[in-house]
Amino acid sequence: MNEISKLNIESIKLLEKYKLLIPLIKKIILEDCVKDIVIEEEIMEKLRNNVIEEQKYEKQDFQSFLSSTGQTEIEFWNVHTLPRKINKYCMKEFGHKTKSRFLNQKDKLDSVVYSLVRVEDLNLAKELYHQINEGESLFEDIAKIHSVGPERHTRGIIGPISLEKGHPKLNELLRVSRVGEINEPIKINQVFAVTRLEHLDEAKLNEDMELQLANDIFEEWLDKEAALVCSNLKK
Repeated sequence: MNEISKLNIESIKLLEKYKLLIPLIKKIILEDCVKDIVIEEEIMEKLRNNVIEEQKYEKQDFQSFLSSTGQTEIEFWNVHTLPRKINKYCMKEFGHKTKSRFLNQKDKLDSVVYSLVRVEDLNLAKELYHQINEGESLFEDIAKIHSVGPERHTRGIIGPISLEKGHPKLNELLRVSRVGEINEPIKINQVFAVTRLEHLDEAKLNEDMELQLANDIFEEWLDKEAALVCSNLKK
């Protein structure tokens, strides 16, 4: 990271004044991390063909485009391969930590869609529950007419949303509910809620999830490294 060592006190103060110091440090650290990551030639060839085909470049047009932007061909492809290099680096360095992260954060990763009606009177909540449960009224109509929360604007539908973001009592109920089941009113803070589970999407530790988690861990590491470098620069 020789670029960081080239920063003098004046440039550091100027960058910090405009909140550019940390982003610059992160960019330099990132480039240092992926500098030795190699993208397989087969993948590179597909990437080149896809980009040129999407932009409808002829060979001569492509060279003209590079000239107009002041980029070399290497610089152009470095930009396009950076996301792949980051993903490859993340899995190489942090892939072994994804299972533990997944187990610790599963509640955050699971998502749910449910219908909700909230009213302030318990007797009204019970009456609305019976109307919906017995097919006398549609959940969405009840929500639009009676709900005191913003779900009245979405005909009672909430989500997809992380289970962790809901009230603990509601989350517990939804986890044990069956899809399509109307749940009797429960008290949440100052209101009574009638709910129906529409869909529960339980997160799975597949390749996409592993990559997402590895990227999350890398971002946290990058933030800490940048903060440490920044602190040392100001000493």
